[in-house]
Amino acid sequence: MLPYLAAVIIVIGLPTLYVAMRYREYRKFLAGAFFVSSGMQFYFYLAKIPIPLM
Repeated sequence: MLPYLAAVIIVIGLPTLYVAMRYREYRKFLAGAFFVSSGMQFYFYLAKIPIPLM
């Protein structure tokens, strides 16, 4: 199972990193998605809403 997971990370992760380093708009999108996600998680924590983290 671990070799499959490593292969998927390499196959999907490396092109994503290449595109993220190459294109500024893609980096801004990823940064925005990270902050929106973390903001939502913090809000759910403060409101004591139990949600599973995927």
